[in-house]
Amino acid sequence: MKTFGLVCWLLLAVTGAWAQVPDWQKAAGGKMAFDVATNRPTKPGEFTPPSFPLGPDDSYKQTGGAFSADFPLMVYVSFAYKLPYSPDQTKSLRSQLPKELAEEKFTIKARGPATATKDQMRLMMQDLLAERFKLVVHYEKKELPVLILTLKKAGVTGPRLIPHTSGPPCVEEAGDAQPAQPKDVFPPQCGIYQAMLTQSRMLHLGSRNTTLDLMADALPGIGQQGRTMIAGP
Repeated sequence: MKTFGLVCWLLLAVTGAWAQVPDWQKAAGGKMAFDVATNRPTKPGEFTPPSFPLGPDDSYKQTGGAFSADFPLMVYVSFAYKLPYSPDQTKSLRSQLPKELAEEKFTIKARGPATATKDQMRLMMQDLLAERFKLVVHYEKKELPVLILTLKKAGVTGPRLIPHTSGPPCVEEAGDAQPAQPKDVFPPQCGIYQAMLTQSRMLHLGSRNTTLDLMADALPGIGQQGRTMIAGP
């Protein structure tokens, strides 16, 4: 088993605004660990699909506590600490890491409590990164420039930004009640940003039941690539 020491600037470079442990970590329990876990460099030609999306959003369906994925370590760090890397941040961090940390993929398979939430999976991944890869993290306060998202006209949104209550409800993650979803609803899942390539080869992005935090997390990647975002109901 390979072990590496990831230096703490990897987090500080993208989380400088945090002066203490984030609220989501406290709400999720503060500290958790997988019951069992294995990690190894991914074999050439091998691919293990993730058990669920590892992005900073809340899209998640319980897996009975199972976790599996096949990604570079930066992806696992981003998932564990809920970091929305922009393309510029990703490029900057990759350029400063040893090649095997920036490019080599690792297959991680683990299992935790059957009822674990996505944020609790993040906490368990934090523990795994510290134990198996010797990741060391601390938080510090730092002033950084930010962009403010405001309405062009107070109280008036664009034609494709409408209250979620005016659109079809989200499909529930569990239970028997499954609201019918119209065929033209995009994206079909709530709480995420999803891309769709149209017949004219234009890339549209949409989100349902979105929040300002989720929108802010999605904007860096969208703006970097010059894409048009269309937010659905």
